[in-house]
Amino acid sequence: MMKITNRLPKSIYAAVDMNHIKNPEKVICALSKQLKSVYVSYGDGKNECHYFPCSGRENNWVDILSAFNEANYKGRCIYESHWLIATRHCTSNIFQL
Repeated sequence: MMKITNRLPKSIYAAVDMNHIKNPEKVICALSKQLKSVYVSYGDGKNECHYFPCSGRENNWVDILSAFNEANYKGRCIYESHWLIATRHCTSNIFQL
C-alpha cells in the first residue's frame, strides 16, 4: 500500500476504513501525512463487525489512539456501530483509555 501511496502526488489524501484492517494503528502511522478521514469502528481484519470502538478484543485502542496522537491527526472520524453493543461495552471501557 505504501509503495502505491508514495507514487501518488502529495495533493492526494487517504481515507482509512478501520473495520477492514487487522492493525489499524500501523496504517495510521504509515499514512500519517496523507490521512484525511478515518472510518472508525472495531474490526478483526476478517469480518464486517461494525462494532463501536472498545467492543472487541483484537484492536488495541491505546495503540490506536497513540497512533492518532503521534500522527498529529486532525481529520474527521466517522463512526458506524451497532448501538446496543456501544451502550453495553464502550461506555465503561473508554474511561480506561
